[in-house]
Amino acid sequence: MFVLVDMNLRDDEKAALRNHGFFVLCTTPVGEINNALSTHPDIQIHFLNSNTAICEPTTYSYYKKLMPGHIRLISGKSRCTSTYPKDCAYNVTRIGQHIFANTGSADATLLDYYQKEKFKIHHVRQGYTKCNTCIISDQSVITEDVGLHNIFIENNIRSFLIENGGVALEGYQYGFIGGASGSDGKNVYFSGLIEGHPWGDEIKRFIKEEGKEVFSLSKDKLRDNGSMFFFE
Repeated sequence: MFVLVDMNLRDDEKAALRNHGFFVLCTTPVGEINNALSTHPDIQIHFLNSNTAICEPTTYSYYKKLMPGHIRLISGKSRCTSTYPKDCAYNVTRIGQHIFANTGSADATLLDYYQKEKFKIHHVRQGYTKCNTCIISDQSVITEDVGLHNIFIENNIRSFLIENGGVALEGYQYGFIGGASGSDGKNVYFSGLIEGHPWGDEIKRFIKEEGKEVFSLSKDKLRDNGSMFFFE
């Protein structure tokens, strides 16, 4: 199995992923973003399904060479820049047949795909829905965002709401739990020590209640690295 991570993910965390048996792929900077988000996976690429991804157009040639041959890659229409919401066109959350996105800022090609495939698209105010969502399964998530939490609950998705804080992000007051995590379907991995989060014990308990194991990739403070995307 492959995992796509921020090129700036700590070396010991990349090594930990390799020790778990994953083939680690790294992002490239988005030239028009001049902050820490430039190399975040969830800013520049979105997996539409298990074998199809859409990416920010300036990264297309990079990912075309990087991705294994069975992955169909689509170039999005939206170019990302440092100015919100121009940096969150691909920061969209898919949970089962539900899509959660700020439809005013999400990439048009991405939205067209989900409309044609009959997914239920939910407009939300939050632009960074993926950053703010740690996806445990098609029925359960963890988030710091009250608005997302409420709409998850309304759509019968089990949501654990935690407080902001406990996740570092360079240049920002704090990062988000979704950006500090990723799941391969069996386990949930964190870029840093989950026990160091103020809600760490509760987060671990919630994940284990969903039948998943929890792994911290290092003993450092949790850091928002723009999610980790696992795929076959």
